[in-house]
Amino acid sequence: MAENNNIFEFANKIGYNSPFDNWIEENSKNRKNIDIKRAEYANQKRTLDYNQNIDLVNKIIEFSKKIDIWQTIGTEFKHWKNIGFSDIKFSKYKIEFGETKDNMRSEMVSDDFGPLNIIFNEKFVDKYTIPSFSQMLFLELGNLKNWKQLNKIFEDVKKYKREDFIKAIETLEFDVRLEILKAYIKGQFDSSLYAKQECIFNTKIINFEDYYNSPELSEHKENYGKVWDEETTIKK
Repeated sequence: MAENNNIFEFANKIGYNSPFDNWIEENSKNRKNIDIKRAEYANQKRTLDYNQNIDLVNKIIEFSKKIDIWQTIGTEFKHWKNIGFSDIKFSKYKIEFGETKDNMRSEMVSDDFGPLNIIFNEKFVDKYTIPSFSQMLFLELGNLKNWKQLNKIFEDVKKYKREDFIKAIETLEFDVRLEILKAYIKGQFDSSLYAKQECIFNTKIINFEDYYNSPELSEHKENYGKVWDEETTIKK
């Protein structure tokens, strides 16, 4: 039985040298502790049984392979040149259903050393179809691609004004969002196997300013605003 996707194995295969890899080389004695931390993320409490979790993820992956983004995103970025997502291998570091922070639909979990896994919110299993979860997967793969930049923004949080911090993050996410919108409008997420649902994003919003100022993004922006508040507050 196939297991879930090894994000680190894929990153290594495409030549992505993450801070995590460098840290491991310099601090090999701490490898055991990091493996334990990874395992904690990979074994989050969830209500879906193991086989159901694996089956759903595999269906999302297989469906996603038919979307143009799957083929093009690997060649659009220099360090992924000539590598398609079809080269992802299943292993212990997972794309899975589980609990997400702030009840988000999906989440790319990372720490200071790099991405750990991608999680779909299990509470939405009965709300969304496979094509909708496919859109979420592309969004999180975009976050994976942008991890270095996102991590740098979070590291430098105190250098930003609150609004600038939020906008810097949302700008990175918007680029991937646009690719998903284009694919949806072309009908690439349509399937005779699954009921058609509205795009997970508003298809009428195609420029950044409209996106950033839309009411639907308010909660998402505020989550990042809270991060800025927590990190910049002087603790007594």
